[in-house]
Amino acid sequence: TLRTNIQFLMNNNAATVISFTSPLPRDGKSTLVANLGVAFAQTSTKVVIIDCDMRNPRLNKFFNANPTPGLSNYLVNLVDLEEVLQPTGYDNLQIISAGRIPPNPTELLSSKKMENLIEILRAQFDLILIDTPPVGIVSDACVTSKYSDGIILVIKHYSSTYTMVEKCLGSLK
Repeated sequence: TLRTNIQFLMNNNAATVISFTSPLPRDGKSTLVANLGVAFAQTSTKVVIIDCDMRNPRLNKFFNANPTPGLSNYLVNLVDLEEVLQPTGYDNLQIISAGRIPPNPTELLSSKKMENLIEILRAQFDLILIDTPPVGIVSDACVTSKYSDGIILVIKHYSSTYTMVEKCLGSLK
C-alpha cells in the first residue's frame, strides 16, 4: 500500500526523494526503508537508499554491504561516488552506507556537497530513499528534509505519545 501511494506522488521527470524518520530509535524506519527499496526495485524502478544515520548506521546490515566507504567518506572528499554506491543483491537497488562515523554528521548532511550528491543521484535513479536518525533525538532529519520531496514519519505502536509525534511534526515543518 505504501509503495502504491508513493508511486502516485512520483514525478516522471526527475527522481523522487523521500526521507524517513521517527520520534525515537528502534521505531522500524530502517526496516521499512529496506523493504520499500526492495519492493520498488521489483517493479523495475531504479532505487538508491542512502543511510544518513551516521550516528547509528544499520542499512548496510540488511544488504550485507560494506559499512565503509560510505556517505561520510564521500562528503569529506575521501572517495568518489562510484566507490560508495554498492549493489544489494537485488536488481535495480543500490545502497550508500553511512560510512565512518564522523564527529559532525549534521554539518556534513547540511553541506553543499550533500546537496550536489542528491542532484547527481536524481539524474541516475527513479527513487531515492533516505534513512535518517530520529527527529525526536537529533536535527539530522530536519537538515535532510530540504533535499526531499516528502517525509515519512514512522511511528511505532504503543511507543510514541501523541505529544511526541506532534513535536516531531512541528520540528519537520
